[in-house]
Amino acid sequence: MTAPSETSLIIRRLRTDQDYRAAPLDLRLAIPAVSLWGALLVAGSRGECVALAVSLGFALVAVISAVALGRFNRSQGRGGSRPDHASVRVGTRGTNTPTRRRHRLFPRGSGLATLLITALVIAIVFGTLTLRLELISRDYLAVIGAHPTARFDIKAQVISTPKPSWGDSYRVDLRATRLTWHGFTYPTRARLQVKGAGWDEVPLGSWVRLRTGLAGRDLSTQYLGYAKSPTTPEVIGPPTGRFVFVNAVRQRLRQATSGLSESTAGMIMAMSLGLTVAQDPLDQESMQVAGLSHLTAVSGMHLSVLLALALGLTARKPRGVQVVAAAGIMGTFLTMLEGSASVTRAAVMGVLTLVGLGIARPSRAVSSLSAAIIGMLLVQPFQATSWGFALSVVATGAIVTGGPYLSAWCARFLPRLLALPLAVSLSAQLACAPLMLVMRGKLQVYSLPANLLTGAVSSLVTVGGLGLVALAALAGLPTGPCAICALPVRLLEQGAAHFTGWAAAWISGVARFFASRPGAEVDWLENPVAGVGGLLIVALSFAWVASQLAHARRWRIGTLPKPWLPGHIPDPATPLSRLRPRGLLPGWLAPAARHPSAVRPHGFPEQSVQTGV
Repeated sequence: MTAPSETSLIIRRLRTDQDYRAAPLDLRLAIPAVSLWGALLVAGSRGECVALAVSLGFALVAVISAVALGRFNRSQGRGGSRPDHASVRVGTRGTNTPTRRRHRLFPRGSGLATLLITALVIAIVFGTLTLRLELISRDYLAVIGAHPTARFDIKAQVISTPKPSWGDSYRVDLRATRLTWHGFTYPTRARLQVKGAGWDEVPLGSWVRLRTGLAGRDLSTQYLGYAKSPTTPEVIGPPTGRFVFVNAVRQRLRQATSGLSESTAGMIMAMSLGLTVAQDPLDQESMQVAGLSHLTAVSGMHLSVLLALALGLTARKPRGVQVVAAAGIMGTFLTMLEGSASVTRAAVMGVLTLVGLGIARPSRAVSSLSAAIIGMLLVQPFQATSWGFALSVVATGAIVTGGPYLSAWCARFLPRLLALPLAVSLSAQLACAPLMLVMRGKLQVYSLPANLLTGAVSSLVTVGGLGLVALAALAGLPTGPCAICALPVRLLEQGAAHFTGWAAAWISGVARFFASRPGAEVDWLENPVAGVGGLLIVALSFAWVASQLAHARRWRIGTLPKPWLPGHIPDPATPLSRLRPRGLLPGWLAPAARHPSAVRPHGFPEQSVQTGV
């Protein structure tokens, strides 16, 4: 017989793992975030007044529908052995605490409060956007460039890596500081996107002088306008500011991967720093066809890997040390990048993560995602029309909302080790499929298996690339008599380079393999059969997700033996095997007829399957 102390620990452990009541989805910020996003989309084509009316109307319909759904779900729970006004909460002390039911969709708020928050958020963002447009319109470059025939000289800094446009032309972003027109010099803070030849030889962060004119205005506030450079730019100064550090990091990484093939080194540069211009063109095309192009875009995935690394290294330290370590690693990584839109999205998510970690607030994925959407659109409203922003939000939302239910469903016939990554990939793929069909007009047939085969390896490339930068920097420090100290570092650098190169080569091989398969990419708009099939897949996917959400409260993970009721401590002599949930395997999905507890799905600590009566 097990000792009483061990029995109590076992029972407490089982109670913690199995008597967990799932928290409802908190949609108090989701409705304002989606309403704001829709308002900015409508404002770009129909004007601000129509956008405000449409967004507030959507918020009103969403709130009414949410309230109706919440009442419907409460009415379905009646008729059982428990009163309809209370629910049983199992505490750690084994007592039954009657608590009044709260609204399923608004656990601590009301529909009116949600409408007020929506109106406030939209007013703040549109007010900020109006002020920003007014300031841009008063810039000297905007006033002078409004004349179609105006030509002027500008002094500007290159703030993005030149990307091929067509032929020998390149596209580059500039931040202008001086404007010379008819012999007069004016200050400016305009940001321009310029196309022309000769930009591939200009280093990032360099100062240039060129003669140009505005070819068009950009009302999204991402740029003041677009310009063409008919002549080769004149470099008048070396890189300055943080771009010195960015160029040094890139140079160190090139040195560390010099012993690898050009294709593998380019893949490491693209996946670690988002430098896709260094990637092999065949790898770029293969990753797009195989549905792996998101691996080369710096996103929240990179920060999540670094956050896990920081928390793992400081697991036994106080919370303050963990926050400082995470902020240091994430901040250093962000300064290595050139500051694109995807980097800004990752930075917003990183700030929210650090704030939540600092105040020790329980994780709320939907609320965090909604707050990130609002903050992102407040800082950069033009993100509302960005395909990258839409894909990022939709994929993350699908993972945090539908992922737990899909993981529980997959666990019925798969081990947990396979059910979780399959659920994550499948949730993101199903949600992003309609957007990808509209954006590319093609369906990536093998995107799901390709993502499953590269999911874990991609993190090795990200961390390995950053580790190579640090090792290359250390190897270059010692000089003179201390040069012998660099030998172990160089050996470690070579080993890490080959290991990271193996991981990058694996991803490249998977992308090329699936891209070369017959029917890897189907033109669904041109092929009627593929078009109807694609629409049918999308419709069935949404219908399946809706049915899972509607009936999720009827299911839970595992079943408990009848003698174990909420608040009841079993006899210490009861075999441990009887205290475990019944099912195909421990923790697998099984129908819960009467028991009100639920186990959180593996890997999703906050969004677990709702339990019915």
